[in-house]
Amino acid sequence: MKNHINSKEQALFITGQSGRLEALLFQFPEEKEEEEEKEADLPEPTMPVTTGVRTSKMRSSKMRASKMRSSKIGIVCHPHPLHQGSMQNKVVTTIVKAWQELGMDTLRFNFRGVGLSEGEYGNGEGEQEDLKSVLDWVLQQYPNPEICLGGFSFGAFISAKIAAQNGQDGQNAQKAQKAQNEHSLPNEQNNLKYYPLRALLSVAPPLRFFSFAMEKLPAIPWIIIQGDKDELVDYEEVVAWYHEIKSRKSDVQLITFKDTTHFFHGKLIELKNEIMNALKSYF
Repeated sequence: MKNHINSKEQALFITGQSGRLEALLFQFPEEKEEEEEKEADLPEPTMPVTTGVRTSKMRSSKMRASKMRSSKIGIVCHPHPLHQGSMQNKVVTTIVKAWQELGMDTLRFNFRGVGLSEGEYGNGEGEQEDLKSVLDWVLQQYPNPEICLGGFSFGAFISAKIAAQNGQDGQNAQKAQKAQNEHSLPNEQNNLKYYPLRALLSVAPPLRFFSFAMEKLPAIPWIIIQGDKDELVDYEEVVAWYHEIKSRKSDVQLITFKDTTHFFHGKLIELKNEIMNALKSYF
C-alpha cells in the first residue's frame, strides 16, 4: 500500500457512523510552520490522537487546524466498493493531482468496508453518511473552508446526492451560512444540511445503475466529464441528462472525451488538464 501513497499525503482515520474511515490528507505547508521547523533543534513532537481522527503517530487535530493556511480543499469519492473501487483508483488520484496543482488541499477516503475502513457496504445510503462524516470532519479542522466536492463513477452518484441535499436555497441558506460563520456544525433545520461547497465535479456518472433524480439541483457550479466510448455509462444518456439539468440551471458544463472508455485509459493526463481548466475560475 505504501507504494500508492503520495509521500506528502498524511494517512489518518475519520470517525464515521459505521466505524473509522481510512483517509489520505494532502495539505500545503503553512509558511510560519515551515520556518519554525527549520529553527527547531529537536525532532517534531508527535502524539496519539484519541478523538475524531486516529493514526499511530500524528499531530493533534487541534494543533493542525490552528496552523492551516489554505481554505480550499477538494474531497473526492471513489468507485463502487463491491467492484474493487477504492481511493487508490487511478481516476481518483488524477482528480487529486489536478486539485493539488490548483493549490488546493485534498482529502480522499475509503467508503465503509473498503481497505482499512470499518463497516460493510451500505447500498449507497451508508456511503452518503460516510461522506457527511468526512465533511463534518473538514468543518472541524478548517475554520472557513471552500470545498470542491468530486466523485468518479459510483462516487459521482454519492457526491451529487449530497450536493443536492445541501441546504443552500433562500432563507435556509442565510441561516446556515450564519451558523457556519460562527464555526458551528452543519445546520440541520428543516432537515437541510449546509456545507460550504463551491463546485461539484462528476466524472462518468453511472445513470444506468443509480437514480440521479433530484427535486432540487446542486446550487453550485457543476462540471460533468464523460467519455463517449464508455462501456459502463451510456454517453447519449448522459448528454440527455445534461440538457435536462441545463434547462434548470445555467452553471453546468459537460466535457466530452472522444474515444474514451470508463476508466480513461490513456487519457489521464488530459483528464487532469481538463479538470484544472474547468475549475481554475472557481478556485
